Amino acid sequence: VARAAPASASARPQCRRVRCAAKDAAWAPGNESPIHLDGTLAGDMGFDPLNLGEDPQNLAWYQQAELIHARFAMLAAAGAVAPSLFGSVVSWPGAGVEWYDMGTYDGYWCDTNTLLTVQFLFMGWAETRRFMDLKNPGAANADPLFDYSVSATDAIGYPGSAFNPMGYGKSGDELAALKLKEIKNGRLAMMMCVALYAQYAATGVGPLQNLADHLADPWNNNIITTFSDAFIWDYGNLTQEWVGPVIGSGVGYPAL
Repeated sequence: VARAAPASASARPQCRRVRCAAKDAAWAPGNESPIHLDGTLAGDMGFDPLNLGEDPQNLAWYQQAELIHARFAMLAAAGAVAPSLFGSVVSWPGAGVEWYDMGTYDGYWCDTNTLLTVQFLFMGWAETRRFMDLKNPGAANADPLFDYSVSATDAIGYPGSAFNPMGYGKSGDELAALKLKEIKNGRLAMMMCVALYAQYAATGVGPLQNLADHLADPWNNNIITTFSDAFIWDYGNLTQEWVGPVIGSGVGYPAL
């Protein structure tokens, strides 16, 4: 009776150990980045302590939401300082008007309600198209009225074509670097917009005036003195109640 030859060592099942190293979170050194943040997104710092982007669809939505908010914040930050910065050099409707007065300024070519209505219509159309493209990439690529391709690719949030007339980012490395610069500047601009609100609530003036006051007298016009004025009341009058800062008043505390 013939016997079966013993299996060779190479034919035996082998067990291999694969060791995966977790990606460090750049925003908090020493901590691990969530598994869904693998570094492929522009500006990925491993920041998602609540795991909001654990679902891939939610992650794609949040990524686009951050990108659009970043772009609007960059425009808003520039628009908040441009009228004061260039108002004395160039004349246009609204030149020299501070950002907190722009909503009530009546010197534009039409009234504020008309501007708001037009903005709702145009922004509603644009945001609806963007939402369609997010749900079905490439669905909103072709213009519905004219025979024109809006985007050269189906990349969501980065249409290129008419939105990139200078032809930047032709190579993959250059495009990745530009995406990183954009989201970093956008995050800084979002923080700046929050700072503009806080600064006006505390001082009642615009950012350039705050800067000029600080440069003129840095020891008495800074964040420490502003906070001390907001939280110190008149000890000589104990019946006087402290009032929190009120936006638009410029003074949210009793006079010393």
